[in-house]
Amino acid sequence: MNTPEEPERAEAGEAINDRRLLVGSYPFDEWLAVIPLTQAKKDVDLIRALSHSNTLGMVRKNQEAWALVADWNPDELERDVAALPDGTPFDLEEWFGPDTYQMMIPLARLRTAELCPDPVLHDFGREDHAEAGLDYERATWLSKTDRHEIEQRLNDLGYEIVHDDELREAYYDA
Repeated sequence: MNTPEEPERAEAGEAINDRRLLVGSYPFDEWLAVIPLTQAKKDVDLIRALSHSNTLGMVRKNQEAWALVADWNPDELERDVAALPDGTPFDLEEWFGPDTYQMMIPLARLRTAELCPDPVLHDFGREDHAEAGLDYERATWLSKTDRHEIEQRLNDLGYEIVHDDELREAYYDA
């Protein structure tokens, strides 16, 4: 059941028709990430495009990253970002501001709440009671202490479990 603070749930099959799920956790977090592999790769491409680009030309190579950058205009200044040359310097934090740029990238914790298969989230999901600040978005989460049981349930549901540390760690790369 969703609370008003949770991101809207999406049916994993409806959002992504991928039966392969990235599953993993971080040593310093309590939660387990369960994300359709196709979505995880798309998210990481966006994260890398934003966090590793140092010119607008580099950002333009990723359509989603470019859309975020081109549309960002919090001060409603009249500027034509599309007309800026490819060599225009780009710094993620400077472009979006120190408090905003982290909200511009996908988070594995929220992707899990959004796209983890419903039966798993229903049976193993935990209510989020964190008080982490104004920009923190509460979401149902999975505990890494339940990892074995969650992976078994995913296998029983016909999902393929993918352990890819590099891809999982890229969510924290920004």
